[in-house]
Amino acid sequence: MFILSGCQKNEEEFFDDAKKIKLGPESAKKESPEVAIKWMQLVRTMVKSEGKNPPQASRIYAYMGITMYEATLPAMQESSSFAGKLNGLVNMPTYLKKKDYDAVISINEAMKQVVRDVFGGTLQGANQMRVDSLYAAINASRSNYPAAAVAYGKDFGGKVATAIKQWMATDNFIQTRSMVYSIPSRIGHPEYWAPTSSSSPVEPFWGQLRSFAVSSPTVCAIPMQNAYSEDTASTFYKEAYFVYRTKNTLTAEQAAIANWWADGPVATPTPPGHWVAIANQMVTQKNLKLNRAVKLHALVGIAMADAFICCWDIKYKQNLLRPITYIREQIDPTWSPLLVTPNFPEYTSGHSTSSGAAAEVLTQYLGTQSFLDSTNLNLGLSPRYFNSFDAAAQEAAISRVYGGIHYREAGANGIEMGRCVANQLEDRVDFEDED
Repeated sequence: MFILSGCQKNEEEFFDDAKKIKLGPESAKKESPEVAIKWMQLVRTMVKSEGKNPPQASRIYAYMGITMYEATLPAMQESSSFAGKLNGLVNMPTYLKKKDYDAVISINEAMKQVVRDVFGGTLQGANQMRVDSLYAAINASRSNYPAAAVAYGKDFGGKVATAIKQWMATDNFIQTRSMVYSIPSRIGHPEYWAPTSSSSPVEPFWGQLRSFAVSSPTVCAIPMQNAYSEDTASTFYKEAYFVYRTKNTLTAEQAAIANWWADGPVATPTPPGHWVAIANQMVTQKNLKLNRAVKLHALVGIAMADAFICCWDIKYKQNLLRPITYIREQIDPTWSPLLVTPNFPEYTSGHSTSSGAAAEVLTQYLGTQSFLDSTNLNLGLSPRYFNSFDAAAQEAAISRVYGGIHYREAGANGIEMGRCVANQLEDRVDFEDED
């Protein structure tokens, strides 16, 4: 029996309904979405245990979502490849639309072959065992399916994996691993970011990665309006003082909000992983079939990955100091925020930008939905109810103020940047489902 954390079913139960499906060019509209749910759950687990930072996590979720979507295409009669629509994605394998085809096997094969590469070529032993276990369980669940359909699915999934890995290798990620960053001096520039830990600045060259759908990392940039000032009458000082006062008078509800959306690396699957969990919850809540589940994960993943590229581009160009630095220098040298301040510049908020992008995609794809977010129950936190995806994104943004790690402008403008990214994606990729 294969059991993944948070799941109560074994592999036979997960795929029992699928055994009644007639395989063919429209079978994904009837297939269970569990193969997508389980793989994305596993990817979240691995992002956490492999200690990936938020930008790296966003890239992983995007490529894995795209891989699932592309691997399912022969079972989605009216859908088309992202090739020619996403930046740099030119060649994807062709397929026969009238051929019987096992989409579950195809996804399983493609994900197994791509996952190691997207995590950097190596996995911890426990994670490799998790991958092998899930892969074997899903393959075993299809043992009674027509051999020809299973074989074609496996072959096509392997071809998708090869194409994705070739595309992934050209996104400039590898090149940025060896780039050297020099922290700009604050002499004469008191507004510049001061590192908040002894660790290296997080991904200073992330804005140089090839984006997925936006034409440029600057296309959605919103310039900061509140200019740095030490004048106590200035807007900037007042915004910093708001963060200072809020933390000092924090209510239990505000603290709960800050902790719910903290989503720190190592302890959690990071901020984009929070929204991947919400997407998985929506697959279940809306009873989506496989065709819609894989498309949802692809769209949410792409939007968040581009949001991080756009956000990180402006972060290191703006290079603004964090509230903890300003407050200790100008207001109270003993002050500390509720949350640990991440080691990268202030503006804009990465969580807010990715949340704005994810919420906009979810709204455009599923409509306005109320939902109970149960993402962090494993941390002993109480679930939170939202009447819309936008409401969740807005709470994620203000949570960074409650946590003391961002000014309000970074959150508000981050949300708007994220929405812009999602709209750019919609201009490139059809959000409509097949009939």
